[in-house]
Amino acid sequence: MKDTNTINNCIHPKIRLRFDTQEKFFGPGVCELLELIDETGSVQRACARMELSYSKGSKMLKKLDQVIGISMVERWTGGAGGGGARLTEAGKKLVKTYRKMETEVQKAAEDANNAALSAAQSAEDNRNTALHTLEKEQETTEKQ
Repeated sequence: MKDTNTINNCIHPKIRLRFDTQEKFFGPGVCELLELIDETGSVQRACARMELSYSKGSKMLKKLDQVIGISMVERWTGGAGGGGARLTEAGKKLVKTYRKMETEVQKAAEDANNAALSAAQSAEDNRNTALHTLEKEQETTEKQ
């Protein structure tokens, strides 16, 4: 059986945050897609970086826009300079808010986990102290 310290070093909460209505519409994958669009200036390049088909990425963005009711990505088509895309202010705010919330939720989970592990360690320490006290009492009784 593993001791509590070994277990404490192995167990860590991992929280996956997503926003839902009747179905999920925004989580780590969509957030990453938006971040990559912002970085690359292209839905197609962002999808390629995620190894996601362009049609799947476009469906994700369309669903996001429909659920929220405003566009998260501004797109323009070809011409001499080629097409491109960038996040709208709403898209930037959504990504920033999601990442902040994700960090806060993860920290809360880690704090709760640490408190639970600390309580478990205290309980084990109390148990060991009680067992040690009983052993000493038995030794004293046997000597008499």
